[in-house]
Amino acid sequence: RSPDSFAWRSNPRCYCEMDGATTVRVANCSIPYAFAWLGDQVAPMAYTTQGQHFAMAVVCAVMSGSGIAAAGATTSGRMENLTAIGHTLGREVLTYMCDWHSSNASMLTQLCGMVAAGAWGIFKGVHFVPLGVLSTFAGSVR
Repeated sequence: RSPDSFAWRSNPRCYCEMDGATTVRVANCSIPYAFAWLGDQVAPMAYTTQGQHFAMAVVCAVMSGSGIAAAGATTSGRMENLTAIGHTLGREVLTYMCDWHSSNASMLTQLCGMVAAGAWGIFKGVHFVPLGVLSTFAGSVR
């Protein structure tokens, strides 16, 4: 495979740049590798076509400064794929379990902690959060 072919560029790959920086490239997106210590219990990512497309979407969203809202069946492996992609990029991934008791203050506290740690965050179960709380939280993020 040629390094310029889509088959090559569609997979996450680490590159050492001329200035010594390490980046991860997927498709036409490039983001810096984070070098977070993740321990020795990191599960490898299963590379499927769907996982490959998901990785491209996540890396391109991160490069553009956006977040993602992954939708799908409960057993589709969204969290596992997102965690594996985060680990591939050298980032810690933290999960916050939302429920109908979640408040704007508690969700913002969790988000601030994730940002301070330089970690990615997954808010799982946001469909349980009351719409008013979710709306206020979303308005506070940007």
